[in-house]
Amino acid sequence: MECFNMADVICHQCFPTLVYEFKLDLDHDKMLDYVSSTLTEEARSQKHIRRLQQLHHNYDDDLQIMNLAINASVEDPTRGIFGDEMTIQYADSLLEMIYVNNNAFAYNDLNLKVEKNGSYQKFRDEMTSKEMIAHFQEDYISQLKLMKMATTLYHVVDDSLLAGENTVSGDTIRISFQEGEIKRLQVQGGALGEFNPEGENTRIDTTVFYGGEYIDYHIDEQLSFLSEGAFMEYEGTKLSSGEILVNWETNILDAMLVNEEYPTVQTKGESPMKGESMVFDLVAKHGRIVKGKTSLNQGFYHGKEVFRDDPNVFHVQNSKYTSCDLDNPHFYLGSRKMKMLPGDRIIAKPLWLHIYDVPIIGLPLAVFPNKGGQRQSGWIMPSFDSYKSIGTGFRNFGYYWAPNDYMDEKILVNFFDEQGIHLSSNFKYKKRNGFHWYNFQYNGNITGVIKRRIITDEIIDLADEQYVREDQRLSWSHNQKFDPTQRLAIKYEYVSNK
Repeated sequence: MECFNMADVICHQCFPTLVYEFKLDLDHDKMLDYVSSTLTEEARSQKHIRRLQQLHHNYDDDLQIMNLAINASVEDPTRGIFGDEMTIQYADSLLEMIYVNNNAFAYNDLNLKVEKNGSYQKFRDEMTSKEMIAHFQEDYISQLKLMKMATTLYHVVDDSLLAGENTVSGDTIRISFQEGEIKRLQVQGGALGEFNPEGENTRIDTTVFYGGEYIDYHIDEQLSFLSEGAFMEYEGTKLSSGEILVNWETNILDAMLVNEEYPTVQTKGESPMKGESMVFDLVAKHGRIVKGKTSLNQGFYHGKEVFRDDPNVFHVQNSKYTSCDLDNPHFYLGSRKMKMLPGDRIIAKPLWLHIYDVPIIGLPLAVFPNKGGQRQSGWIMPSFDSYKSIGTGFRNFGYYWAPNDYMDEKILVNFFDEQGIHLSSNFKYKKRNGFHWYNFQYNGNITGVIKRRIITDEIIDLADEQYVREDQRLSWSHNQKFDPTQRLAIKYEYVSNK
C-alpha cells in the first residue's frame, strides 16, 4: 500500500486542508521471522509493511490471508494500526484489505506550526472503533470503515499551519479515497462533532458543536450535509433543522424543512424562531428565515421574512402577532415592519388590528415592552378570542406607562363584536420621603372603567345611544401617614349607568 491523504473535512478557509498520510511497507524477507509459510517470488518483491508485531500469527498461502492475534500492530516511524486481532488479505500478491477486530486504533503523527513564523511542533491524529476495515486498490487505500463506537480526532491544517482540532463520533464512519486522497467522509448513527479553532488561524473564532443522525462531508466541494435532527451550536446560538447544508467556502448555512423538523434558530434564554427555510452566515452571524414564527409573552409572532442581525435582533417583514397558535390566525396585530429586541422591546411601524385579515384600527407606531419582570413603558399586546355569547374580539390591548419608580398607569381595551367595548385605566402612585417619623409617606390609586354594551342583535354603530348601554365607574383610594399618631385615608367612588 502506498499512502492515503486525508484532506480537510470541513473547509478550505475556515477549516483548511488537513493532510493525513498512512503508509505501510510489507517486505517478505522481514516477514520470515513471523510467518513460517513461503511466499511467491512476486510477493517477495512487494514492499508493504515495515514492521509487524504480534504474539500469534498464521499465513494461508493459498487464500493469501495473514492472521495476527493478541495485540496485533502494523507500524512505521510516524503512523500505525493496532487491534486485538488483525486479518490482512492479499489478491495476486497485492494488498487488498486489512480488517481489525476489537479495540481498533490508528494514528498519524504530524509536524505543524501553531504560528506562521513559529517552529514546528508534534501533533497526533487518532481514529478508534471496535472494528476497522481498510480496502485497497492498486496499492492505494480506497475506503476506510470504522464500525461500532467510531471516533476520529484530527488536526485541521492550512499549509503546515494548525487551524484547529476536530473530533467526530458515530456508530459508523466511512472515509472514501481517490489515489490516496480523501474525497468524502460519512458518519452514520448518532453523529456528533466538535471543532476547536486555533487562535486566529481560521475565520471561525469559537468552538462549534454539530451533529445529526447522518453527516456527509464532500471535500473538494467544501460542503457538509447533516440530516435527521441536524444542528450546529456556537456562542450560545443553536441552529437546527431536518436537513442542513453548509458551504465552507462561503460560510453559508442552508436549513430545510424535512419531516416536520423546522429550521430553527435559538439564542440561550430566548424563545426559538422557526420557519420553512433558513439561510445563515456563520461568520457574520446574520440570517434570513422564510415564514418565520416564534412565541413570546403567551403570544405568537409570524413574519413572511425574518432577518436576524448580530447579536440577537430580528427584523420582520409583513409581521403578525396573535394569541392564536394557527399558522393562519383569525385575529392578529399586523405590521409591515417590525423590529424585535429580545429582553428589551418590540417596535412596529405601523400597527393594525386585523380580524379575518380585515384592518380594523391602526397606530402609526407601537413600542411593546419585552423585558421579563422589569418595568418599562410600552404597548401591551392583546389576546384574541371567540365566544358564542359575546362574539369575536380581543382582550387587554393597551399601554403601560412607567415614568419613574413612584408611579405607573395601565390602560386596557377589551372589544367583542356582540358585547361592545370595555375601557379601563389604573393609575398607581406612592411616595416615601426619608425614614424618620416626621417624614410623611403616601400611596394610592385611581381606577376608571367605561363599558359600552350592545343591547341588540342588529349591526350598529357603538356611538348610537339607542342601542347601547353605558356604565361608568371612577374610584380613588389614598392613604397618607404623617407620623405614628396621624394618618389620612380617602376612598371615593363615582358610578353612572345610562
